[in-house]
Amino acid sequence: MKKAALKLLTNSRWFYGLLFVFIIIQILSLSFFMPAWFDEVYFADISNSLATQNKFLLTIHPLSTHNTEIFFYGPVFFSVQAFIIKYFGLSPFFFRFPVYLCGVASAFILGRTLFLITDKIIFERIFLVLLFTNFLICGSLSCGRMEMMALLFVSLSFFIFFKEYIRDNHGRIIISNILSGIFFGAAILTTPRSCFLYLLLAVPLFEIFLKGIKVKNFKLIIVPALHVFLSFGVPYFLWFYPHLGNATEMINSISPAAKTQFSFSSNHIDINSFAWLLIDLTFLILSLLNKIRVPVYLYGFLISSFVFVLVVIPWSYHHGIMVPFLIIIALLFIFHIQRKSSIRFPSAFLITIFFIQLFFVIIKYMIIWIDLPERNTEALKKIIQKNIPANSRVIGNYNYYYACINNHCLFRSVEDNVDNATGKVVPVEQKVDYLVNTYKGDYIIVQGDEDGMAAPFIKTNKFVKVASIEIPEGYKTFWQSNRERFGLRGSSFYNGSIYKRISP
Repeated sequence: MKKAALKLLTNSRWFYGLLFVFIIIQILSLSFFMPAWFDEVYFADISNSLATQNKFLLTIHPLSTHNTEIFFYGPVFFSVQAFIIKYFGLSPFFFRFPVYLCGVASAFILGRTLFLITDKIIFERIFLVLLFTNFLICGSLSCGRMEMMALLFVSLSFFIFFKEYIRDNHGRIIISNILSGIFFGAAILTTPRSCFLYLLLAVPLFEIFLKGIKVKNFKLIIVPALHVFLSFGVPYFLWFYPHLGNATEMINSISPAAKTQFSFSSNHIDINSFAWLLIDLTFLILSLLNKIRVPVYLYGFLISSFVFVLVVIPWSYHHGIMVPFLIIIALLFIFHIQRKSSIRFPSAFLITIFFIQLFFVIIKYMIIWIDLPERNTEALKKIIQKNIPANSRVIGNYNYYYACINNHCLFRSVEDNVDNATGKVVPVEQKVDYLVNTYKGDYIIVQGDEDGMAAPFIKTNKFVKVASIEIPEGYKTFWQSNRERFGLRGSSFYNGSIYKRISP
């Protein structure tokens, strides 16, 4: 098995051919990989607002933001998506496609960085194989969140920095650090969570600083400060300070919502990133037991991983930006272990990990293709166009967002939302009162029936059911019929009900 794996990895035609096929499969499945969901709709709505009103508004949850603009994410992701919306429209595929492209580009940049460090193409290809078969990464590539776009900027920053750092090239160190700092600043302006990845560069920068002091080289001394300023100072003065105020005001404005985002206070564990962290620790222990010296920066990578996993809560695909570096850490440990010992354990271990990951990814895409009839967005559009007139005010679940927006309807979420000013969930009574009496919703479209999320609205006696949504019509797909056997909630992508307002 090991010989077959090595043969495949060293044969460029077969390796890149199979990788290309896998990438095409992922691209073809983007629009129906999952239904529209909270995070995606949240970001899509802000992007759509920027494209149509030139404002960073979250219209689906006005009670969360009190109709104020959202600035704490930064403008990069929304600006890119607003451009796509203006010229290609708002749809699951076109909203997810830029994210996917950024993730793929990041994979190849990080793989090339690994080759730069090890000078072995085999490690670059092993990295690509492990990354593209990782379940969390597959989701991150296809989910419409901003992590993969931020990862692209971090990857560019990482590559440009290490290209000169590994070669110990001081002649171009100022230029490389300026570019590296600019790209890391772009990552911060895509999502502030990127700042937790700065520890990846902290140890090498500190080494450069110490070396500058030792040899009395002002250029080397100033480089770390310049990098920090470009990475954090420029985003702060360009965006966060003008929109959120000084550091104290910024912390006060985002702290209620941010308190729910910390892993150490919420006891959430992401199995994927945590498993890779354990793998990294296993290789660390193996290298220590065999007295194998590894570069100091590798310990900085590990510390960065610890901090990220500890602090950033894995509610959805937040850890997608960290897992590629967890894989890199493992491969770098293996590289140094194999250079200085005859231990064969790491290779067999990696092959086992690959097949475990591949198994779950294959199952995921098998489910997608088996249940294509359930994921038919065109059928959903036709049902909505038939039962909800254009320009109507709609109240609904997130998975109906794209279809309603493309029917030229206004859309507000029926689901729970948090008040950004307090960090607390908006009371149901307040939500119902706003959507019924202030927003004056014309239609409600929800999964399930009157016993579900529509119940509080039905009790107002102002809505009556006018249609059922059944996709595919007349039968249940394999996955719809068997979800509960796997311990999952019995539901479907789009099946639900449509209610029309009958009373002012």
